[in-house]
Formats: sequence, structure tokens, C-alpha cells
Amino acid sequence: MKRNRSTEAAAPPPSPFERIVKRVAGIGVIVSLLLGLFQAVKLVHDAKDRMAHVDELARLAQIQSERDEPAAAWAGLGQAIELTSAAGPLESSLWAVDRRRKGLQAQQEDVAMQWLRDARPGPGHAFSDIVDPVAPVLERAAADATGQRRADLLAHLGWARFLKSRDGSSSVDPARDYASALAADAHNAYAHAFWGHWILWQHGDLTTASRHFADALTDTRAASGPTRAYVRTLQIAALRNAHATPTDAALLALVNTMRIDGEPIDAATRDSVKDVYYDFGRDQQRTAALLQAAPPAEQAATLAQLAFDEPAMRAVLAQLLEASGQRVDALRAWRALRADPAVGGEIVEQADTAIRRLTTPASAAPLPKQKKH
Repeated sequence: MKRNRSTEAAAPPPSPFERIVKRVAGIGVIVSLLLGLFQAVKLVHDAKDRMAHVDELARLAQIQSERDEPAAAWAGLGQAIELTSAAGPLESSLWAVDRRRKGLQAQQEDVAMQWLRDARPGPGHAFSDIVDPVAPVLERAAADATGQRRADLLAHLGWARFLKSRDGSSSVDPARDYASALAADAHNAYAHAFWGHWILWQHGDLTTASRHFADALTDTRAASGPTRAYVRTLQIAALRNAHATPTDAALLALVNTMRIDGEPIDAATRDSVKDVYYDFGRDQQRTAALLQAAPPAEQAATLAQLAFDEPAMRAVLAQLLEASGQRVDALRAWRALRADPAVGGEIVEQADTAIRRLTTPASAAPLPKQKKH
């Protein structure tokens, strides 16, 4: 039997047009793939540049913070946080954007607290110009924080309320924040120091305020370094702001302790000591109170270390030496003052009287009675 040939017609070969269409389609696929790849590469490149910019802003903010430029550091960190907020899913997965953002926010909180501690708005500005932008950031952070971090944030919120009250725009008692801070961290340096300052600002009890400042130093961060220096600066400012003999005596005792402990005594503190001693020896009652601040020999040692050149302060040193029983040194100091051609007026009279007294064997009390002014 004969085999039948297939009656089906063979498929005709593709026409030239069809071949062109297929080639174009293939090229289109390749082009699409290349474009997609290019876009992906560009996206990664842009994301890498953006994250590098974020890191640079954070690094610059750290430098600005160390240079005591918190306003500039705050602005840069705000820009960095905005850049991370604009990140897409790819960036978030490749560069751990969420973790970076949290780090930037913590850095910004630190800068906010530093800015509040510096509290120098400048001419034509109010404390509110600092407080208003940073307070919401600290409030949000405090809500989620615990332990020492929460205490730091709450203490600085209380300090922010105090600063705002100086503009006359807040009547909230910052002590509430300080108490909340100490509930989270009983030895928190900032909460204790701010609270001590607030008590003296209100002309409150010196003993209670002094206890807060002493407790501030029990914070391990206040053993030395910037935190301890800040506590001391705030304590000295609080004592000077009180404008009273007991707080002036407390300031002399504090500076004497700082000298003994080897703590740095800055120019502002040195000027405060000079202000306290300004009328020493003129008012008998005040002079007696200041002499009780610390042993006269210790006060003399502190004053000698501060090395004042002013004749009035050299006269105070001579009086302290005499009050401590160091008659030879006191006499030498008075004679040096008397021989100085730049010294005149009342100090010359004081020197002449003291020299006569110290060269007389039957000398009376270490410090003569002074006429009360």
C-alpha cells in the first residue's frame, strides 16, 4: 500500500517585515533591560551619595558641637534627618537608614541639651529662640527614654522652662521636671545642679541648694572633666546671683575647695572672687563672715594662687596673712604695697597702719576693728 504524503502545506518562511519586527522587539527588550539596569545603578549611586552627605553632615555637626557651636550643629543634623526621611526601600535595606536616623536623632538631642546649657541667645534674641525649637525634640525623646538618658532629657526640659521664664513667657515650675529626672536617676548631675541653681535664683535655702550641688558631683560623669566643670560654673553663678554675704562666703569656701582639689579656676570665677573681696576689711560684720568661710591661711593660699596684681587685692592678701598669724609674710606684703609708687590713697593709709601694728611687739588682734560703712 502506497504511503500518503502529508496534505498539510509547509509553513511559509517569515517575510522580511516580520523578521524586522522580531529583531526590533528583541532590541527593545535589550534596551529595556539596559535602561532598567541604568536606572538601578543611578538609584544606587544617588543613594550612596545621599548617605555620604548624611555622614558628612553628622561629622561636621560633631566638630561644631566640640567647638561650642550648637546652633550650627543643630541645623546640620536637622538637614541630615530630613535626607534620611526621603530614603526609599532600596536605601533603607542597603544602608540601614532607620538605624542611621535614630543615631542622628540621639546626636541632635545631645546638641539640644548642649545648646540649652550654653544659653547664649545673643543681642536682639530671646531665650525662647533656643527653647522653642529644641523642647519638642527633648519631650518626644524623654517619653521613650529610661534611666540616666531620661533623667538628662527631663532635667534639660526643666532648664528650658527656667530659661523661657526669663523671657516672661513661662510660669511653669521647673522643679517638677527636676524631681521627675531624679526619680529616673537619683544621682543625675544636671537635675541636681539645675535644681540647686533654681533654689538660689528664688533666694531659697542655701543649705538645701548646696546639698543639691554636692549630690550633683556623685554622678560618675562629674568625677572630672566637662560635667564637673559645668556643675561648678552653675554653682558659682548661682551663688553670685544671690547677692548676699552668706552666699559670698559660700563662694569663697567653694573656690578654696577647688584650689585644694586641683580643679581649674577660670577667669570668670577669678573675677567673682575679686568682687566678693571688694570691700574686705571695711565692713567689720561682713569681713568676719568672710573670714569664717575657710581658714584665713587657706584663703590666703587661694588668693596667692590667683595672683591678682591690683593693689586692693594685694591688700586683702596682706590682711588674710595677718589674720592667719603669718605676721612676717603680712608685714612683707604691706611694705611691698607701701613701696609701690602706683599705690596711693586709702591703701597707703592701710599699709602705714598695718606696718606700725605689725612692728609693735604688743600687737592687738590679727585684724583691727574697722569703721562700718
